[in-house]
Amino acid sequence: MSPAVLDRYAAFPSLEFDRPADRILRITLRTPGKLNAVGAAMHGELAAVWPAVSADPDTRAVLVRGADGVFSAGGDLDLVAEIASDFDTRIRVFNEARDLVYNIVNCAKPIVSEISGPCVGAGLAVALLADISIATPSARIIDGHTRLGVAAGDHAVIIWPLLCGLAKAKYHLLLCEPLDGAEAERIGLVSLCVAEDELEAKALEVAQRLAHGRLAGPELARDTRLDDPGVRRVVPGEDRLQEPVPDLVGKDGARDGSVFGDSVVGHCGSSRLHRVVPAMSARVPRSLARRDPPREASSRPPTPAASRRRLRGRP
Repeated sequence: MSPAVLDRYAAFPSLEFDRPADRILRITLRTPGKLNAVGAAMHGELAAVWPAVSADPDTRAVLVRGADGVFSAGGDLDLVAEIASDFDTRIRVFNEARDLVYNIVNCAKPIVSEISGPCVGAGLAVALLADISIATPSARIIDGHTRLGVAAGDHAVIIWPLLCGLAKAKYHLLLCEPLDGAEAERIGLVSLCVAEDELEAKALEVAQRLAHGRLAGPELARDTRLDDPGVRRVVPGEDRLQEPVPDLVGKDGARDGSVFGDSVVGHCGSSRLHRVVPAMSARVPRSLARRDPPREASSRPPTPAASRRRLRGRP
């Protein structure tokens, strides 16, 4: 690992950092002998690392994975026991669980997760909150909270119903029913399922595409940079578009492929559903601009017969 990476992420010693490619930061969870279980220190650092990633000018995309072919077995049993027996620990971990979710959601850099082997608890929260989640058929995905007597209330209640629907979310979360990678892809819980020997290469390929896309810059992130001349800019906090769009229709009648061929992808902020922002025509179609004239208000109250006709859907 380079000295610059060491210095920037020195506050997170329980996590491993490296750069497998230019502008790509890779975070690895490693707990030897415990299936990369998340202990007290790692839990806090997993929650706190994302603002640092977001502020890193040398990073345009993030890979997150577990070491040795296992993502994470969830919370370390020692931490679970301490949560159950100590009130202060319980409150601290609950706050960290909340921060973990919101900090990933608000991270400015797109995140790709590599899911293999067991993926449980806090590790599962990181894996599924990633913008793009790639699993292998042998992945074993299980939330696990209800087996400990607590609600699946961190990432799961937010993101599972959006990804796989409320019925499937209830079934797998309430019963702690496990899924493999193929089933998770089938129901929409993960983005892709690939063979074991293809996982690392595919995840890196996706991260590179995110990092080096046409509009990728130091600030490319899930927040779309709409400084392309062919795309209107949306002013934060306002519902109106700024800067008129130039005519993007060429002499041959085809639209500029640099804008319409490569759509601008950005982050909506909800566990990171992406939006495609095409350039829009400056002219509003007549069908959208035409409005029915307002009806003149009548000073007379409706008669009982008119009221009955209105209820029946008659004029």
